[in-house]
Amino acid sequence: MVTIARSDDISGPWEKCPHNPILSHRSLQSPIQGIGHSDLVETPEGHWFMVCHGIRPLGYPYGHVLGRETCLVPVTWSENGWPIVGKPSSPGRLFLEMDGELPGSPPSLSQLSIKRDVSQLEVFTGPASNILGPQWMTLGHLAPQLAKFNSDGTAVTLTGTSKTLSGSIGASFIGRRQQHIESGVLVTLKFDPKTQLDEAGISIFANPLYHYDVFLTKRAESGRSIVVRRTVDDFVVGTTAVGVVAESVGLWVRLREESYLLGYVDEKGVEVELCKSKSRFLSTEVAGGFTGVIYGVYAQSSQEEIAEFKDFTYQFTEI
Repeated sequence: MVTIARSDDISGPWEKCPHNPILSHRSLQSPIQGIGHSDLVETPEGHWFMVCHGIRPLGYPYGHVLGRETCLVPVTWSENGWPIVGKPSSPGRLFLEMDGELPGSPPSLSQLSIKRDVSQLEVFTGPASNILGPQWMTLGHLAPQLAKFNSDGTAVTLTGTSKTLSGSIGASFIGRRQQHIESGVLVTLKFDPKTQLDEAGISIFANPLYHYDVFLTKRAESGRSIVVRRTVDDFVVGTTAVGVVAESVGLWVRLREESYLLGYVDEKGVEVELCKSKSRFLSTEVAGGFTGVIYGVYAQSSQEEIAEFKDFTYQFTEI
């Protein structure tokens, strides 16, 4: 909720806006909730906007996994000098799509069209070929010797250590934010685990106590295997191991509706779903925090085994 008051002097007296709140979705059935922390900005062309944060909860009870998102709302002014936020026909509301005079050159029609089912190959490195790009993050300090990149940045080798996703800061992990509700990651993994303590794969990571993982490891009953593990506070649940022979294997995770799906790509190139778990358990409402979930790759090993991750592809539907 956003309210406003004005004064000719910073120490007052202050006059409240007669149509407060000027922006609120309270008690409204809107995909955007939790609006607040706003600022008014004027573009060089003289157009006004409000910048605020909002969340997009899923399901019921509500749970949001993208963290607080930045929203931009057009603003006009009344004859009495008060801001009118949003559409004049629906003041005080924001929508997923709104019309406004953005600064700079007008966007092309292709930029204005809705994109669907986008596959975006991510490059691990930035301008310097041996340094992570700005969209990537680690769990604390990642020792440089634990991550090596190929020449074009489309592959990284992670050296596993005894540090785990649920334990100490400094695990061999590289991730990027989940930015879209309908989204996921596909990556090709080459890894030869020697023991059940060796594992490498994808993590849907909220924090050390809340994450879903699909990974390659070794099991006594099935040898080199793919396993899904769900960590929710002090509950840790794993799936039945699926044995694999191929040297490289594709792993994938995806959010659809209110659930994360986790699986692998079989030898025929078919995606096989191993597990479906509610997104709510990784949401801010359950896991805490306010910056959202991370899609990442990781490796852990008692013998410093090396995992190669190639062609990390972020797939999403942009609405």
